[in-house]
Amino acid sequence: MEEKDAVLAKQDLIRRNYLLGTRVSVNPTAGTVLQHCKLRVVRFRTQIGQNVCVFKIGYTSNPLVRFRSYMELNYSSMSLLHVTMCKGSAEMLEAALIDLYKGTTGCRNEKAGGDGPVHLQADVFYVYIVGARADQAKRIG
Repeated sequence: MEEKDAVLAKQDLIRRNYLLGTRVSVNPTAGTVLQHCKLRVVRFRTQIGQNVCVFKIGYTSNPLVRFRSYMELNYSSMSLLHVTMCKGSAEMLEAALIDLYKGTTGCRNEKAGGDGPVHLQADVFYVYIVGARADQAKRIG
């Protein structure tokens, strides 16, 4: 039980840090959220190195556990793009972002998005991007 409490505390810290660092209003329109996320994707890819960035977009209810699984695949960075309490919103945003970036050099998303686990139940959902430099020694993915 203590481990679960520690994970919940870390998730709450992630949520608060995300909210403190974002400039999106409390009740943004879908268009505002999409524009904000597109900007964050550009910044993320630029920080890694636009020409060498390998990345994936997705959503999860537990970014800590999800990032650990990506680290095993040699991804080195994760950024939260949006936090929502609505699973459908997370699925739609994930699908929209994948549609925008699929075919872009470095994008490793193969599916259209929005097709996460049907059974996933949570209070909060996080749309994220993970990435790494393609020129690193270890194979990514």
